[in-house]
Amino acid sequence: MKPHGARARRAILPLALLAVAAVVAPAGCAQVPEPGTFGPLRLAGRVAGDAPLNLLPPVADRGGNVYVLYGGIDLPQTIVFAGKNGGGWASGCSLTKGDSFGVHGWIGYTEDSQWYWSGDALVQVSGASGDCHRVLDTDPGTDANLLFRAVLPWVRDAPSRVTTVALVQSPVDLLPFTARVDLEDEILTNIRAFDPPDAANVKVVGVGADRETNEGVVLLQYTRGSEIRSEARFYDADASLVAKAAVPLPEQTTEFGVLGFLQFSAGGLVAGLLRSGEVVSFDKAGGKVRPIDKITPAGVHRWEGKLFVVGTADARPALAELDDGGRFGPVQLWTSSFRASENLRRPLEVRDDRALPSTTTTFATPRSAMGAFPFLHPHALTRHATGTSLWLVAGPSFDTGGSKVTAFAMAPVGVSYP
Repeated sequence: MKPHGARARRAILPLALLAVAAVVAPAGCAQVPEPGTFGPLRLAGRVAGDAPLNLLPPVADRGGNVYVLYGGIDLPQTIVFAGKNGGGWASGCSLTKGDSFGVHGWIGYTEDSQWYWSGDALVQVSGASGDCHRVLDTDPGTDANLLFRAVLPWVRDAPSRVTTVALVQSPVDLLPFTARVDLEDEILTNIRAFDPPDAANVKVVGVGADRETNEGVVLLQYTRGSEIRSEARFYDADASLVAKAAVPLPEQTTEFGVLGFLQFSAGGLVAGLLRSGEVVSFDKAGGKVRPIDKITPAGVHRWEGKLFVVGTADARPALAELDDGGRFGPVQLWTSSFRASENLRRPLEVRDDRALPSTTTTFATPRSAMGAFPFLHPHALTRHATGTSLWLVAGPSFDTGGSKVTAFAMAPVGVSYP
């Protein structure tokens, strides 16, 4: 079944916000939870392995449906868990494409849908049913196989159309082409050939987007003759190239070498963590690659317009702010992550609404489902309410015929970046 995004806007308070309101309710008024404080936990499902698990931080659509993605760039397996606003979960979606790469991440949302990019596939997931399908798996005119080499992580939900921007390639194309992807009618428009036409070995290193400015970026590397070129290409919502900047990436940079997505600051800086452990940062004038010490980095996050390198230092969660020149500030204890870890040192009650009526269970020894500490992940947290995001908590693990699976739950949690 092919789900379509609803064009009407519904006045629904998202379930994630309802859960936040349940954290503290003096005089019937919802307040922002203290940083590191978890709201009610909601059991989402089970996945292979033991914590830390190959899960991405949860996201939501405007209707309050929540989504959890299992997988990773080096794990060609995908599972989507879709939690309905009114209760219940679905986990039937496992679409990807190719076996070289797995999950890249969530792309964006509308009223009742989310899109993710995995391998060479762009996939739409319905929040109401959990059903999913590949967007433009083949070319409608020629039936040629289409490969999404890069997808900018931003869905523009305009009154006239729902779109994103991508680099697409078919097996007969020597080079990828840029296009605006209409996510409702499923057509490619504003198609432009790769320039220069004599480029070869095009390698996508990372992608990012800024919903506030309606711009995205692809960081790539390619050869032209004997020369290796590395550059950032900025695109608007119509897939038009608006700027190009040289970025001195190491020649040995791997494909999809940025962990998570590139992040934009409010001041126009773009930054990401390379697999080598260095931080690449640039704007439309150019950029640099810098090593970072005093912190073992996990990723680059954006929060309230600022960029932070997050990781560990002295066996505790830490972060360092990036200024608009790409320079690192002092390494600080990430207080809200540390407090969240401390708040997991006790049994927690979990609501199980996978089948209604819902029941309750207890995670006797809860721990962060991803990362050494809560919030430490290559993918940045999503802001779901003032000072609040969503995180996943791991529960008991079970042996099932020689392999281990672990239950996990989702909860709203107070977040701050000092």
